[in-house]
Amino acid sequence: SSESILPQASVEIWSNGEMLTTIETNSKGRYDCKLAYFNSYVVKYKKDGFVQKMVAIDATDFARESRERGFTIEVDMTLFKRQPGCREFEFLGEIPIARASYNKRANTLVWDKRYIQEMNDRLVSAVAECRK
Repeated sequence: SSESILPQASVEIWSNGEMLTTIETNSKGRYDCKLAYFNSYVVKYKKDGFVQKMVAIDATDFARESRERGFTIEVDMTLFKRQPGCREFEFLGEIPIARASYNKRANTLVWDKRYIQEMNDRLVSAVAECRK
């Protein structure tokens, strides 16, 4: 596969166009970060030789009663190795591969499954183009 887990990758946390922090993943590609409630974030995953990916997290409507409990969000992220002459994955540096937002009824962050499927379909097309 042209995808790889993220050991020693950079994870950048952005909000309102400003980078808040950079974290390096461990040898298993894991990291931990605390985010403030009532903000929107873009989390960018980067590693030399790989195509950047990012996810968008909207916690602006987080219920005040949930703050005591906090929340966890897990992202299983892989990156595509850069392929010489293949620019089909460059869109990944411009738009999120996935989006999550707070759902008041469920009282948790929920991934937008339809959007994720659309992005997966776009990735399948990009892989096919690069293999031509």
